[in-house]
Amino acid sequence: MIFSAKAPVRIPFHDIDVMHIAWHGHYLKYFEIARTALMQQLELDWPALKAQGIAMPVVDSQAQYRKPIVYDQEIIVEASIDEVDYPELIINYRILSSNPSGDLLATGRTRQVYMNIGEQNTHFVVPDFVKSRFQAAIERETGRHEAY
Repeated sequence: MIFSAKAPVRIPFHDIDVMHIAWHGHYLKYFEIARTALMQQLELDWPALKAQGIAMPVVDSQAQYRKPIVYDQEIIVEASIDEVDYPELIINYRILSSNPSGDLLATGRTRQVYMNIGEQNTHFVVPDFVKSRFQAAIERETGRHEAY
């Protein structure tokens, strides 16, 4: 894993379905919370991308449900990036119970592409702005300049 971030989430009542567990569609929302934390950490949050004319739409998402999540449960959602050189960004997710056992509740992933906002076309290489942010994050973490 090259980059990762964690975000705590407390399950609100309005996320619960008739079976008294978190509705499966909300898991993507929980992934998004951790992904936002990760992108902010990398200084690649939406306002920075938009200013550069770059969008990163999700083109594929997957979730695997392992154990139910219930009302008022505290969870930790982790988002991680393993590879930054491809012209698409794969983010992997884990949802863990915040209890001491840290039970694995769900896993998932999203795939995003880099897109030029003005021209509405897909980049087939990682945009230079994004590369520079990944490079800066690597330097912050390692304390030295390394080409990724």
